[in-house]
Amino acid sequence: SISKKIDKRLEKDVIEQSDLIITVSSGFKDIFLTKSKQISPDKIKIIPNGYDPDDFNISLVKKVDKQVFKVCYTGTMSSQYDPFIFFEALNRCDKTALTIILQIVGNVSDEIVTFLKTMDFEVEFISTVPHSEVSQFQKSADTLLLVIPNTSLANGITPGKLFEYIASGNQTIAIGPLKSDVNRILQQCNAGHTFERENSLNDITNHVEKLIELKINNKLPVTNQIELQSYSRKNQATQIEKLL
Repeated sequence: SISKKIDKRLEKDVIEQSDLIITVSSGFKDIFLTKSKQISPDKIKIIPNGYDPDDFNISLVKKVDKQVFKVCYTGTMSSQYDPFIFFEALNRCDKTALTIILQIVGNVSDEIVTFLKTMDFEVEFISTVPHSEVSQFQKSADTLLLVIPNTSLANGITPGKLFEYIASGNQTIAIGPLKSDVNRILQQCNAGHTFERENSLNDITNHVEKLIELKINNKLPVTNQIELQSYSRKNQATQIEKLL
């Protein structure tokens, strides 16, 4: 408790004495504003995480398997992420038209692995791969899964892979708060939908089945690449340069 008080005092000093604060989301900006009554919102600037266009060059060709609907998740997934409602929804989907595969590229908790073994769809676990290879998995999927950790900070969490997901051109299914920066960015880029954990089982199931139907008819939507460009590393570096 003593160290927490010291940390809180140091944090407040830094916030008040800074000439400029850069954070990654409006949710985190709101949190900073609660730390001190002496700071102006104008000195807190938002530059979100982003993506490197070189990771998604034209050599990455989307592999299409017409008999499979593949959902891909890349990165770490601990039990704190609380992804179980999505797994349950995927389990309820009609599997007669296409084979449903959940592909997880990265590390997952033992609890999640055990839970997935009880599901009635295929799961493909792939160990952590070099970052240069991650984009190929993202691009080769039919849709991408993004799970915002189930914490009090969820509204402001904008993971870097959100922008990689959007850059892949595929739609994203996000699990987390509707009033979040993730949902706002997905809507801005026409890149997917967000579903909350509570009372969303039917909605997620219906959404996945709609995507499966769109794949069968070769009508899966693509993301708005023009809106995406504002989240490129080059654009973000330009913003930081202007601020400095």
